[in-house]
Amino acid sequence: MARTKKKISAHAANDLLLLQTIVDQVRANENRSDRFAIENTNHTDRPTSFRTKHPRRTANSLPAKLLQPSHSPGYSEFLLPATRLYTHFLEHALPIFHCLIHTVPKVLARKKTSDLRIWIFPEPLLALTKEQKESTLHYMGRIGEAVDWDVHEAKEDAGLNEADDGMTTMQCDRPLLRWGLSGWGSTITSSRKLVQAVEDAARAGDDTAGEKWHSFCLARLWLHEMSHAVVNAVLPSNTEKQEVFLGTNASTSEVGFEVEQRVFGGCIHNQEEMVPWKGKVCLEEWPDSRTLADLRRMGIQIETRGSSRALTKEWIVLWKVESEFWERMFEEEFWLQDSIMSNPAALHPEKSVGIMDVFRVTTVAEKAAIAGEMRSMGYAEVEYRLWARQASADDTDGIEAGTASEKR
Repeated sequence: MARTKKKISAHAANDLLLLQTIVDQVRANENRSDRFAIENTNHTDRPTSFRTKHPRRTANSLPAKLLQPSHSPGYSEFLLPATRLYTHFLEHALPIFHCLIHTVPKVLARKKTSDLRIWIFPEPLLALTKEQKESTLHYMGRIGEAVDWDVHEAKEDAGLNEADDGMTTMQCDRPLLRWGLSGWGSTITSSRKLVQAVEDAARAGDDTAGEKWHSFCLARLWLHEMSHAVVNAVLPSNTEKQEVFLGTNASTSEVGFEVEQRVFGGCIHNQEEMVPWKGKVCLEEWPDSRTLADLRRMGIQIETRGSSRALTKEWIVLWKVESEFWERMFEEEFWLQDSIMSNPAALHPEKSVGIMDVFRVTTVAEKAAIAGEMRSMGYAEVEYRLWARQASADDTDGIEAGTASEKR
């Protein structure tokens, strides 16, 4: 028992040291002069006489070349639409990245020696000032410089499973302290299958809709993985597994999905088997108990906290997403609208029509309780398991819910 207490005390002391490292780094980075002092501590990194006379302009837009995967080997010109969209996603999510880069998280006290180190960040701001935006862009550029991009076939020995679209791995030999960041560089790997789908649709020349859909999926993946890369860049330890909760309201430590939840309202994907509408694209809110269980069976441990209903309920609604939702994002005019730039939820699809997916066999009473919960939110069951907002009930013509397998 005494030895266990000593180990817990050692963990606690180490956690507090790491926390102080983050506090010191965030304080130093609050002032530009402090930041440049950090960058120039290494003589080899000091600017040349040419650069002193011709300084780079201050960042006022996303440092695209430093963040775009298309500038890396293995990425073709066919991926440029996905790259531009990904850049827009990054800029839309800038308050989230500001939170990770410029705020100090809380570290939870460990009760057992087997407990992981868990960081809880504050809730991201809804909007940034000009100075906050510029500073966050600066550090995002630094992080982008420290990211290697790769395309890989799904292979177990490479860490990329057949079901995976991508992954992010830390480069433990690439510290970023000279850039004013306490963590490490990363490698972001995209699955060859996902990249190939974009290239094939683009080469076909007559599949504009398919090209936009696959490009959207790739851009969304890159946003997800860059979120993990930012976490790798800001946390100081690379020797021990640690988990992060993005905001006090986050219910899981899967930062990539938590970012998708904040940006898109959930995970947007193709669901061939369950949904009856044309296109088969749906929004699935994150988290849900079945997905968490599936990930854990795959050996992916995700920490949860709080009493979110989503962590325990045994059903979800797969919400219909129309193709116009993502196709409009490829038009630059879309991103210039004030309603898009100033609204954190601007990229959330409407939840007007959805198909219910129940995870297990339910009793009559349980079915009634689920139906009651849906009705309390303003939805009506227009066909078996097909729900629509009261005002949208007349817009479900042509949707055949009978194609979905029944789960009674």
